[in-house]
Formats: sequence, C-alpha cells, structure tokens
Amino acid sequence: MTRARRRGSLEGVNFTLVPGPPAKGMPGRPNPKKPMHWNIRITVPHSGELGEAIEHEDHLLVASEYHYEAGTRLEVAVHKTDDPHWHIFTDLDSGHRFKIPADKYERVS
Repeated sequence: MTRARRRGSLEGVNFTLVPGPPAKGMPGRPNPKKPMHWNIRITVPHSGELGEAIEHEDHLLVASEYHYEAGTRLEVAVHKTDDPHWHIFTDLDSGHRFKIPADKYERVS
C-alpha cells in the first residue's frame, strides 16, 4: 500500500508531508519500549531505598525504604536483567521500581 504525499502551506511557507511508518502501538507492530511482565517470588528477605533503581540524578531524592519478605509473589515489569549483580523491575501493584540481586528471587508461572 502506497501513501500519498500531501502539499500545503502555512503562512507563506510551502511544505510537503511525507507519510512515515505506522504509529507505535498499532496492531502488528511490536513495541520495544513496552516492558515484559514476569511473576517472581522473593526467596530471601530483601529491602532497599525507593528510587535507588532509577538510573539518573533524581534518585538522590529518596523518601523511604521498601521491604519484601521471603515467599512474597509479585507481578513485575521487567526493565533490566542483563547485569550479573542487579536486576531492575517495577512492582505492578505498588508502582515502585526496585533493584534486586538475581539470587534473591526466582521467576514463577
């Protein structure tokens, strides 16, 4: 399917609109920015500071801590699991982004 070019002007400026690829999120196109969802189970108690998993300067504004007991099951959005020490997730219930060592959780179905 070929899309037509459109010509127009805006206050004396001539331009040509060239159609681009279909918008992100359209059916049939994978969205690489949409994270995967996993279910995980915390295997040993884990705690940390909210904001520590954010990879920019704003993480210095830490307000409080979080804590997960062993056995806690979470549905998470997966952000980063390629680091051998820390994996980064967002808890879909609380919306908190956190980092956790790979040996403190297991992926469950």
